[in-house]
Amino acid sequence: MQTISGVGEHKLSEEMYAESPGGLSQNSGRRKMTKALKIGVTMPAWKKDALRQIPATEELLQIKETVDFLKIFPRPIVTESTRAVLDMLRHKIISSGKPIASPDIVPPKDVLISQISKIIHLRMRPEFRKVINATGVVLHTGLGRAVLAPQVLESFSRHLKGYTLLAADSKTGKRKDRDKIIEGLLCEITGAEAATVVNNNAAATILILNTIARGKEVICSRYRKLWKRAAPAW
Repeated sequence: MQTISGVGEHKLSEEMYAESPGGLSQNSGRRKMTKALKIGVTMPAWKKDALRQIPATEELLQIKETVDFLKIFPRPIVTESTRAVLDMLRHKIISSGKPIASPDIVPPKDVLISQISKIIHLRMRPEFRKVINATGVVLHTGLGRAVLAPQVLESFSRHLKGYTLLAADSKTGKRKDRDKIIEGLLCEITGAEAATVVNNNAAATILILNTIARGKEVICSRYRKLWKRAAPAW
């Protein structure tokens, strides 16, 4: 778990952020917060006082550190991250069942800025990033299956930097069947009469069933259980 912390009791983790009102979708969180405030539930005086102490979004956006964020990151990301921190603070106050000690109600602005910074970096972090596969499964579907060899990556880089003859005939300049290229190679390697390539096992299974077992009963293994299923008669 990645922990995002400020000082004292003001701590924020990635999980807390995801589970907070709206999580990465702050509009949803604000709608929930607004609804809660409009219900008309009697609110203790200390909660009202605490909510009034929370700085406005625009006020935080004018602080030097936040202005620096705006020079690096898109304004919507910085703004929504700022609102997310304030929304979580409001949620903490509103949902608290007992009075919070005065120093712990609203953290100092430097702590808020630190939390905003952490959330910005969480939002800007790439979804696809390098990991260590310690699962024991070499061809792990959730981790990208087979690792590409350096030669393959170098070839990709070399050919995909510009245009390439993907589906054009170098002699005539006309379009050609891109499958013919890979089909020839696969037939040469496997000795098959014909071949094609699809992007996942499900598509390959459907093509095989449709070709070989059309209209017949098929026994397939799924989640370690055997099921008898009829191949669709397309």
